[in-house]
Amino acid sequence: MAASPHAVDSKEYKNALKTRLYMGAEGGVLGALENHNCDVLVLPTHSDNPTDLAGYPLINIPLGFGPADISAEYATPDLVDRGPNVPYGLLFTTRKWYEARLLQVAYAYEQASETRDKVALMYDSWLYNKAIEHYA
Repeated sequence: MAASPHAVDSKEYKNALKTRLYMGAEGGVLGALENHNCDVLVLPTHSDNPTDLAGYPLINIPLGFGPADISAEYATPDLVDRGPNVPYGLLFTTRKWYEARLLQVAYAYEQASETRDKVALMYDSWLYNKAIEHYA
């Protein structure tokens, strides 16, 4: 019996993991940083970002929420990638051990853009009310 393509011991899974590690390192993040002499990369926040798997530090700066009137696009059958009211932002990443520079750049962007003042807080009112009841 063949292994499921999603099983950790399957050939498909191992190939996908190898590709993701490569794209998160020399084939993607590290390669871009070195080839373009950059300190930090800025990418759109996305559910399929290989930087986390490669172990690079990252910071996400929220930009807002998707429009309420768009259809959902799924990254996997159970994970909405883009859709109504789905948060989005900018992902700042750099090579390992460059966390101080990453913090400087992300903080400078956040202060200059004043995004924190433009993003409206969204919450599920039922969940919010339950939390208030619990902690009151």
